[in-house]
Amino acid sequence: MTIVSALEQLAGEEENTGTRSDAGVLLGSSNTLTRCICAQENTCKSQAQMKHNDGSGQIDIRIVTRPPAGLTCSGGLIYCCTNTSPHVTNTCGLREQINVPGVILQEGQSYFGEYPWDSIILDQSNNYIAGGALVGSIHVLTAAHKVVPFMNQRSDFDTRGLWNSSTILKVRLGEWNTHKATESYKYQEFGISRILVHPHYNNDNLHYDLALITLSSAAPLGIQPHINSVCIAPTGTDFTGKRCWVSGWGKNDFGPQGQYQFIQKQVDVQVLSPGDCQQRLQGTRLGQYFSFDQNSFLCAGGEQGKDACTGDGGAPLVCENGGRFYLAGLVSWGVGCADKGVPGVYVNVLNFRDWIVQQSQPRVGNFEESPQRTH
Repeated sequence: MTIVSALEQLAGEEENTGTRSDAGVLLGSSNTLTRCICAQENTCKSQAQMKHNDGSGQIDIRIVTRPPAGLTCSGGLIYCCTNTSPHVTNTCGLREQINVPGVILQEGQSYFGEYPWDSIILDQSNNYIAGGALVGSIHVLTAAHKVVPFMNQRSDFDTRGLWNSSTILKVRLGEWNTHKATESYKYQEFGISRILVHPHYNNDNLHYDLALITLSSAAPLGIQPHINSVCIAPTGTDFTGKRCWVSGWGKNDFGPQGQYQFIQKQVDVQVLSPGDCQQRLQGTRLGQYFSFDQNSFLCAGGEQGKDACTGDGGAPLVCENGGRFYLAGLVSWGVGCADKGVPGVYVNVLNFRDWIVQQSQPRVGNFEESPQRTH
């Protein structure tokens, strides 16, 4: 599994709420440094600095180049502490890597807090259903094929793909070790007020495999380091050739021998061009006439032993740029798992950017199998 970084917050969300989500953890009392975050250097300013460009009024600002033990800032960011709120108006795509005492990470396991936008969709018995990506304080994106079977069981699921007041499913944020409570910050669970499936979703070929979940209450973005949103890249962004990451708790192999993971896993994969995707997938049992729909999908990977497998459906594929992570895709389907030369297929999130923005204003939620394999 691998995850990719992302950028900008969903348009207008902070403007509509009038709030500002500053990343960080509260430290100390009001007379000392009260807020420390990983931030870009030019945003690490006290309120006095914002008023005076001559450098006056800088008494309270502290820039710490060495974060506390167990915390590492992403590349391009510094550890910034101040007794006022640092001037960070958009924290999407920022992350921290937190060591958990007594836990020795195995190959492929992520740090706690490394993918703070990763979401787990569970049923009320805590059975794992799907992965997802937190893209705003109240919105989670996932693969439609993972939630549609539950929606079809409901009499209140209408023909528009809307599902109101879900009591079957819930969303967990800030999880890392699903087996033991070893983390310094506890996960948080949220009810679902609405799910909207893309109107063109096709259950046979998984075209438009996208669903938008609206949480029943807002997630606390940037208050604690293990929960944050991922960015949606600007229109025109091309991830082709970029090495990105997908993460999650899905099975480590395809088939009955596969086991769900306790500690969140990650894997790096390279995003391929649509032409490469089609050529490689035609070499599988899909056959020479298979047509790759680049409007719905992108593909990544094809390296032996590196892939998202069954159970990973809806998990985010993220790419990093300038110290932030952008959402490139969501795990959708594939042929086999982690086979050499066979890439995994992801929802092409950027192609649905306008729909996501439209459906998330101001509190409307949106939002599942594959011809060969769904995750």
